Amino acid sequence: MQPIIHTLLIDLVERRLAPQEEAALRAVIANDPALRNELAALEASRGPGPNTQGVDGPEQAVGRAHRHRTTISPIRRLIALLTGDSWHTTGLATGLRGVEAWPRALLLSAGTHELDLQIGPNGGRWQIHGQVLGPEAPGTAVLSNGEMRVATNLSTMGEFVLPPVAAGRYTLTITQGDLEIVVPNLELGPSPSYT
Repeated sequence: MQPIIHTLLIDLVERRLAPQEEAALRAVIANDPALRNELAALEASRGPGPNTQGVDGPEQAVGRAHRHRTTISPIRRLIALLTGDSWHTTGLATGLRGVEAWPRALLLSAGTHELDLQIGPNGGRWQIHGQVLGPEAPGTAVLSNGEMRVATNLSTMGEFVLPPVAAGRYTLTITQGDLEIVVPNLELGPSPSYT
């Protein structure tokens, strides 16, 4: 194929030809199977992109794009604020009643949600039992520290139990739909006064 013809095909795909030039080129393409294949390849490789002359694509393609478009909702990320810590206060009421012997209870606030966390020992490691208090929605709880990651699903009541992990500093992330609640720098391990 001559370079001039190839350049004209690109101009045709990009809709840069005058109507008379386009008609003449299409007449030539109609009689040449190699040019038809080249034009089809150029149109396929162009893909979606800016339309510099403001001309809509084929009606079928535009309709299909409108039917299959999805709305991407942004994730709302909230950093949970500590409102109560049993290491520093006494008599903190907890949402999970069966975990009385655990050495640490935390209550955190994040918008319309609160997190009730119970942290305690389990076989030489540390485990979190928790509950998301607020509007109910399915979700996940993820505990990570850059080296490892454990996760679990929330129950219908917003409760979760994460697998035991080594003592250290972690980030807890609760995700419910488009909401992400983050508890950064969560220290797991014995309290300074716990023996």
